This record gives sequence, structure tokens and C-alpha cells, in this order.
Amino acid sequence: MPRIRSALAAVGLAAASLAIPLAGTPAAAESESESESATMLWNCRAVREQVGLEDGRARAFDGKDCHTPLGADEGNDYDWGDSTGQFQKGDTNAASSLMNNGYSGGRDVIAFYDITAWDYRYGYSCLAHDELFADDLSDNKFSKITTGPYTGKQNPMDNRISSHRWVTRDDCNTFVT
Repeated sequence: MPRIRSALAAVGLAAASLAIPLAGTPAAAESESESESATMLWNCRAVREQVGLEDGRARAFDGKDCHTPLGADEGNDYDWGDSTGQFQKGDTNAASSLMNNGYSGGRDVIAFYDITAWDYRYGYSCLAHDELFADDLSDNKFSKITTGPYTGKQNPMDNRISSHRWVTRDDCNTFVT
């Protein structure tokens, strides 16, 4: 009986060692890639947990997955490129991820605009309160431009936000995902 147990243990150990990918193998690379992706997403979740679900602020980050904070604003910001408000100068056209920590109810949606002065005619997109965060703006676009020579064009959101304001869900028809 002891020999059978030893043999089964050896077979089990051998099978387990085959299932564990070695560093540098394709299986290990795939596992590392999945781990890196989970870590990136985890950063947005970690920031969310750190600041709390609702602290009344719109947050923007220079990097994807909520890395490198640009600012956190309780109010509206007419121009991310000026020297007033929580978003200033170099913050304009720099955001690659966003977070909505607004208070639930009323104006709990954040509208982000392609240009200053909250001019929706040149494109905007909203981050709903229940969406929590957008970890990668490269797959999002502003609403279609409704004026001027570029009417109908939709610009990408990544590194193009110039202003924001708090609105209601009914004020929006284009949402960040």
C-alpha cells in the first residue's frame, strides 16, 4: 500500500509540474499579459477604493488605467488649459482615463468636452455615475461635431479633453464606456 501511495504522489507531482508554465514560454507570456491587464484594471479599482465611492469629484488621469492623476474637481471647469480650477495648463488634451466620484442623484454625470467653454457643438461625451470609471479613452469618441467645416466628424477622446461640467443623464446622448 505505501508503494501505491508513493507512486500516485509521484504521478501527481509530475502532472502538476507540467501544468505550471515556465518563465519565457508562450503560456507564461500569456499568463503575464493577463496578469498585467488585471493589474492595470486593478489600479482604477484601487484608486476608487482609496478615495471612496462618492466624494463629489470628477477625476482625470494622464495615463491609462487611472495612472498619473491630472486633477480632481468638485465643480465645473470651463478651460483645462488656463490657470484656474483644479485642471490647469498642461492638463488640457492630456487625459487618457477618467473617474466619476460624484454624489448619486441630480447632476451626477460628467460631460467632457473636446474644446473649452463647454461647447457641445464640437463634441462631448459623458461619464455616467454608475459607469464609475473609463480606464482607456483610446476606444471612445466624442459626439459628432454639429457646426463648421467638420460637421459630422467624431474626434477620439484620448488626449483631447479641454473642459468638463456636471450634468444630468438627460443632458447626454453620448457616453464614455
